[in-house]
Parts: sequence; C-alpha cells; structure tokens
Amino acid sequence: MPIGQERPCAGNCRRETDLREERRPQPQCSVRHRRGDGPALVEATARGLAVHQMAGFDPEKARQVFGIPLGWEAIAALAIGYPGDPASLPQHLKDREMAPRTRKPIAEFVMTGHWGHTAPFAAK
Repeated sequence: MPIGQERPCAGNCRRETDLREERRPQPQCSVRHRRGDGPALVEATARGLAVHQMAGFDPEKARQVFGIPLGWEAIAALAIGYPGDPASLPQHLKDREMAPRTRKPIAEFVMTGHWGHTAPFAAK
C-alpha cells in the first residue's frame, strides 16, 4: 500500500552503540526495539494509518537527515501515513501493489535443533 502524500511521516529506530559504563555495542538492542515498537504500530494501524518498516535504508543518510549523534546508529526506518491510492503509482509499482499476496510456508523457516530441520508443528 503506498503511503499517501498528505502528512507523511518518516522515522527511524536507533540504538546506542557506546554505553557510558560498559563501552561496548549492545546487539540485543535490535531485538528490544522490535518489542518496543509493536504497540505503536498497532496503535497507528488502529487509527487508520499505514505503516511500512524498512531495513534497506542508508544509516549514514539517516544520521544526516535526523541529526543522529555519534555513539548512536539507526537500525531500522519506517514510513507512517494515510493509505494512498494505488492508481497514483507508476504501472510497475501498481502491478506489484495490486498482485495477490503470498506467504512463505512456515515449514521453510521454522526449525528445531539444527538448521534445515523443520519443527514438527510447522510441518503440519
């Protein structure tokens, strides 16, 4: 769903890369951020807003645009806005937007024990 042009919003999720006491990166911050942004995304959706989370973005450009200081890094980006009209998209994007959605079967990515061993409940 395209994000409409009326009052769109861009944001990013950040993590501190140099903690004051320990002075070491905290990779678990990525997981914590995903837990923390869930309620905000549910609320935005409940209010009729479209939310699109992105991992494929330029962290250095985000640093410049949002003024993220050294010692912090952008780890995700998101767009929030009112749903746009797919008819306003270029044809190749309109085709992709209007195509039926498909989901990868969970048996392809839910594993147990070792990589490639499908979890029994996922094989059903």
